[in-house]
Amino acid sequence: MQHITRLLLVSICLMASLEVLGQGSDNYSVPIDIEVDAQAPSIKLHFLFASDANSYDVFRKDAGTSDWSNSIGQVTSGDGYTDNTVEAGKTYDYFVRKNGKNGLVGQGYVTTGIGVAAIHNRGSVLLLIDSAIHEGATQELNTLRWDLTGDGYHVVEEVVSPNQSHQDVKKLIEDTKAVVTDLNSIYILGHVAVPYSGIYCEDQVWTVPPDGHKEGVGDHCGAWPADAYYGVSTGSWTDVYTVTDGTRPFTKNEPGDGKFDQIILPGKVEFALGRVDLSDLPKFSKTELELTKQYLNKAHAYRHGISKPVMRALVDENFGANSNEQFGGSGYRSFGAVVGIENVNMNDYMTTLKDSQYIVAYGTGPGSFTSAGGIGNTDDFVNNQGAAYFNMLFGSFFGNWNVTNNFLRAPLAVEHGGLTNAWAGRPNWNFAPMAFNQTAGYCAMISQNNKNEYRPGYFANQIHVALMGDPTLRLHMFQPPENVTVTAKKANEEVEIAWTAPSNTTLDGYNVYYSRDSLGPYTQANTALITATSFTHASPYNGKVYYMVRGQRLENSKSGSFENLSHGSFGNVDNLINTSIDPRLTQVEALQIFPNPAAGSFYVEFTSDYGKDVQLEVMDMKGSIVLQTVLRNNGPGRHQIDLTGNVPGLYHVRVNNATKRLVLR
Repeated sequence: MQHITRLLLVSICLMASLEVLGQGSDNYSVPIDIEVDAQAPSIKLHFLFASDANSYDVFRKDAGTSDWSNSIGQVTSGDGYTDNTVEAGKTYDYFVRKNGKNGLVGQGYVTTGIGVAAIHNRGSVLLLIDSAIHEGATQELNTLRWDLTGDGYHVVEEVVSPNQSHQDVKKLIEDTKAVVTDLNSIYILGHVAVPYSGIYCEDQVWTVPPDGHKEGVGDHCGAWPADAYYGVSTGSWTDVYTVTDGTRPFTKNEPGDGKFDQIILPGKVEFALGRVDLSDLPKFSKTELELTKQYLNKAHAYRHGISKPVMRALVDENFGANSNEQFGGSGYRSFGAVVGIENVNMNDYMTTLKDSQYIVAYGTGPGSFTSAGGIGNTDDFVNNQGAAYFNMLFGSFFGNWNVTNNFLRAPLAVEHGGLTNAWAGRPNWNFAPMAFNQTAGYCAMISQNNKNEYRPGYFANQIHVALMGDPTLRLHMFQPPENVTVTAKKANEEVEIAWTAPSNTTLDGYNVYYSRDSLGPYTQANTALITATSFTHASPYNGKVYYMVRGQRLENSKSGSFENLSHGSFGNVDNLINTSIDPRLTQVEALQIFPNPAAGSFYVEFTSDYGKDVQLEVMDMKGSIVLQTVLRNNGPGRHQIDLTGNVPGLYHVRVNNATKRLVLR
């Protein structure tokens, strides 16, 4: 009962702020940026010693672990702490706790390292595409596939129709997970089914919804949108309770209505998950399809260093803070590592972003479905057509984002910036890892799973925590190599890949990758960083081969140093010969595989020179050959292939020069 009473005291209504215009969240935060010395090696955590601080305790753990018990020092003066017990190439998490006067406690977090290796392979991403978007944005989707491949992802996709339920979509995800063992990201594009969960107000512990609005006509009890459902594979989702206080149709929760009961996530979110849903935004003059195309185009421009946001941060906090909650801490505790402490500015959100570019911004104020007090409303996004590239906004109601002209989704519909947004404050988010080569979706995932590893405030580890935007986006982007050409040499047994350096970027070198499939997965061809603008490679296969070139540079950021890669640029060449694999083979055309996915047995059809046998190979995603056979080509017909007993997953089926993907269930 004490817990419930305290929760009610701080959560009755966000319209009445926490100590309005009193202490801000900055008093309860420790903004940190990093300076590294690769020679020593050492990491300096730079933070400003506040006038209300007695001391700061510093904790360290290896990135990916959760134990903060390793206290490495205390600071009682100066401008930070230097850790001389680090190893170059290793990634660390630091937690700095401010011990203030009158019992005030503050927190700061940073992910850092010295010269940490480049991430060449980011695993598989599942694209869940609204069928209307799939049909209407063909060119933009093709660019997106190349962009994801160019950042080291293996792209898997499913087209989802409007009549597919969230249970249907979840099954698609689970089926994909069963065969794609390195699946780690889910990108929802369009108005794919929205899961709902929660019995807020009816629950004995969570007697108010996340924005505190329980009483009267403004009540927000019942179920909230719960995209995290798609990322949780374990645990039970039930649908047996009734919320008697829920009056809004979209939050009303009854037994068997498809809206789940859970408030606390029943399992761990396993995927970096984000949604770009620009439906039901009639205040914008463009249609949903036009807004989606606009979003994909501006995301492409950002990935390729064409649009270049200024590395500065904005905080507009219109709530006060106290020892229980500090909504603005989501910004203050992350942004120092992103842009540097000196580049975190406190100004008005809308007027500042109307004319100025910021890479990140946080804003909070009393809200409605389409506004936040002191920040603005959806009309402001329509009129200004600008936002920070990566946003966090917090206020009442608009965290329930599946409504008309919703304020949380509105930044994604602007022409400039607006790549992601999150309802960050209940709970707080940790965006600091994004400053050290992680993605927006990764930050969403650790914020969803956070119970007490990073100070979350209230409503931690709950179903409503979600990312609006592309989950694969990361922070430090630069122009990729240009004008890639691939030329066969030495009787088609050797390949020369050439390119031009990007015009406005200084690089340390380049990496070259190859694949049988245009969308990968790609294998790195070079063993050492290439400093020239060409590379010679022995033909890896017979037939057509695709090549990708990525630039590399040491990124000395405000969160440490790491080897950073550009997106890839592509080229291909056909009729290659690798006699160590097999002799020169006859050309195969019109290769077809069905059914696909297959339960074990499937058929292949193709055309080639009559009477000439062809060779079939089936390879798993590691490149290992699981089946090799010769097919007799005596005219049109089909050949049955049996892979019964092989592990479910993605395979490549190659018939001489032609290759197709196969999903084995």
